[in-house]
Amino acid sequence: AVVSTQSTGTLLKLNLVRGKTIIFVSETNRCYRIKLFLEQFSIKCCVLNFELPANCVVHAIDQFNRGIFDIIVTTDDQQNKALEQVNERENLADKHETG
Repeated sequence: AVVSTQSTGTLLKLNLVRGKTIIFVSETNRCYRIKLFLEQFSIKCCVLNFELPANCVVHAIDQFNRGIFDIIVTTDDQQNKALEQVNERENLADKHETG
């Protein structure tokens, strides 16, 4: 389900979402906004994105698995980048065919 940042915070604060949770967002800066929002309610979470070094990602996942964080906020940036690359290739192929 797609919910707003406020709705997400409310669901988590009221314990309507229990256990380990991964929240996917479309942009890296949105990860950090959600993290800051959740921390206002004393909800511990971490941010993962593809701009972070691999050792940071591994460390964050390890902390998540050990229960230090119950929530990971992450992006689907890699998927978006892959789609952009495919679209660029298709556009180049179309230009090549018509040109």
